[in-house]
Amino acid sequence: MSLVKGDGIKGWRGTPIHVILVDSSTGRVVQSGPWSMQELMVTVIGGDFDEEAGRNWTKEFFGSNELKGREWNMPLLNGDLSVTLKKGLGRLGAITFNDVSSWTSSGKFRLGVKTALGCCEGIRVLEGTSNAFIVEDGRRADPNICRARIQINEADHWEELRKLLSEVP
Repeated sequence: MSLVKGDGIKGWRGTPIHVILVDSSTGRVVQSGPWSMQELMVTVIGGDFDEEAGRNWTKEFFGSNELKGREWNMPLLNGDLSVTLKKGLGRLGAITFNDVSSWTSSGKFRLGVKTALGCCEGIRVLEGTSNAFIVEDGRRADPNICRARIQINEADHWEELRKLLSEVP
């Protein structure tokens, strides 16, 4: 799967992306209690994260794999970067990427969700991750679109030049 930088993030076939809190001991959605209504933060991790970590990482290991973006660039994500669970279910809001994924070691990103700071004392809530995906620059997505824009601009420019030249004695 690939996304275009600046476009809204959507799931498979344009569907919203959902977050589900599952009790690891029962495999069921946590639908009641304080954990079912917590606030989560959306973050970016490298595309190769899951292969490195397996499914049993520490909070510190997850944090050390979060990507903040390149020094000269804006933050990687823009938009509504929090998800509030209701009965253990939540939905990602409007989020866009501000950079491409080609600079990472895997060439891919993953979305991650983690609990807000100060949450969940005494209980470990494992961070969630998406599948890996590529984020491309929209200018590269269809070179024909760029060429058409350039040709239109050049055509307009030449027409203006012809008019100016025809007025010269």
